[in-house]
Amino acid sequence: MNRHPEQAAVEALLADLAQRWCANQLHSIRELWHPDDDAPLYQPEELETPLTSWEAVNDYWQKTADSIISFEMRTWELYIKTLNDDMLSVWYRMYWRGEIQGYDKPIGGENRVCATLQRSPDGWRFRQLIEAPLAPIMYMKWLYEKAAD
Repeated sequence: MNRHPEQAAVEALLADLAQRWCANQLHSIRELWHPDDDAPLYQPEELETPLTSWEAVNDYWQKTADSIISFEMRTWELYIKTLNDDMLSVWYRMYWRGEIQGYDKPIGGENRVCATLQRSPDGWRFRQLIEAPLAPIMYMKWLYEKAAD
């Protein structure tokens, strides 16, 4: 597959996002969203409904940051579709692992993520971010495959 012309820029944005999660600087993730975005659409995997206001997003980031002891995240398998000169749709895989207060052992997961990016003066920025974990049947299949040597 050919590399998209914006591949490096999008990879840099995703690396910046992962770095902020790993450093538990969730309050600073707002900087990675388009500055004109007054109504975000953010669907964390563990919430039933999306976050659609900055008040809700900031509250989520604060509560999450307060519970993190350590965190790691990585992304790969990026696919980019150009929507127009200033908008991209991106899909990628994301792995996360965290030591979270209240849990005896680390937890983690693998998600598919779909995001819409818009060009800004500072480069590509999020307009929406949707985390999509595997359906239970697919997740069980993945666990069985992972257990087989």
